[in-house]
Amino acid sequence: MKKEEIKRRIQNMKDRREDMKVIKEYFKVFFIKTNAYNMVAFVDKENKCFCFGDECFDERLTFEYAKNADYSNIVGCETAEDVKYITGAGDGEIYDFEEIEKYAEKILEF
Repeated sequence: MKKEEIKRRIQNMKDRREDMKVIKEYFKVFFIKTNAYNMVAFVDKENKCFCFGDECFDERLTFEYAKNADYSNIVGCETAEDVKYITGAGDGEIYDFEEIEKYAEKILEF
């Protein structure tokens, strides 16, 4: 791997960490595993959440992949409704997080 590519990857990792710091001012972020699929949930201060399923990611959604994914488009959002609209998923559902928890086999915060 070339030196420039290594520098670019390191900078991307730093940028993603900074993005997550900003996002976590408004949200708790969870990796959720159910018996049918995996998803990432952004839970706001009202305990409302917007979820991204496997189909929203370039690779199979695992906890490690979810932790390192690019969520820069969510920076600036303050509510689950904001996430829904900023990501272009206007017809997506907003859930009470308790409803999601009922079906989860595993929930990991990151």
